[in-house]
Amino acid sequence: MSPQRFRFGSAVAGLAILLAMIAGPSARADTVFARMAYEVLDGLRKARADAIPAASGYGRPTIGARRFDENEVPVPVKTANAWNRRLLNELQRLARDEFDFVDAAGIDLLVRDIEGSLGPADDKANRIATLKARSQPDIRITGSVTMAGTTPVLAYQAMETGGGRLLSSTAPRRMKFSEIGRAPFVAASDVQAESTAANAPDGLVEEAEIRLRALGYDPGPVDGILTEETRRALRHYQLDSALPANGRMTGRVIENMRRDTR
Repeated sequence: MSPQRFRFGSAVAGLAILLAMIAGPSARADTVFARMAYEVLDGLRKARADAIPAASGYGRPTIGARRFDENEVPVPVKTANAWNRRLLNELQRLARDEFDFVDAAGIDLLVRDIEGSLGPADDKANRIATLKARSQPDIRITGSVTMAGTTPVLAYQAMETGGGRLLSSTAPRRMKFSEIGRAPFVAASDVQAESTAANAPDGLVEEAEIRLRALGYDPGPVDGILTEETRRALRHYQLDSALPANGRMTGRVIENMRRDTR
């Protein structure tokens, strides 16, 4: 984010720190929500959403997620809002150079800090008003949760707040949990992917994706997630390199890529 955006008081300086903590440069992909973030961003890019004028007057448009209210969703509201935060984390990790991001829960914390600080009431009210005005999102991500029998189904839409234009949407994703109210929700469709990725040597998937792309093979998004698209590119590379074409992410294959100078 541009430093100029945070020159109107210590509260907003705190906001810059809080937003930077959402997802640092070394943050790893959240397997469950990375795919949904890619769907959102794909639609935003096709809609040229990065060209939306920032309402705050500072460069890039800002993205924020609308929070779920109590009794609004058929799952615990804390769980639903945790989903929002995980999606926002992934969006920020993947597109921090295209958009700015606002975490509504973080704004609330800053407002409470200002309210509890020392100083004239008028000064605090002005700081809060400025903070809220400059943290309004230009693009709002809105989630919906429905039930398919006893299974929650989650989907998201991205809308331009200034004109109401629908910019992007995700496919509905079935979520599941082992014990209601106790175990975290995970995406049912991601269970197999997570298990497959766990069999790859730690930290090598993202390196393999980068090297495959550099060598002319398309592994899909470079996100550290071992998908079927990644395996397909890997098998093509193995065939061309006279290696067993099994799609397995082994240390030997990675070492071969490191030496490959094509």
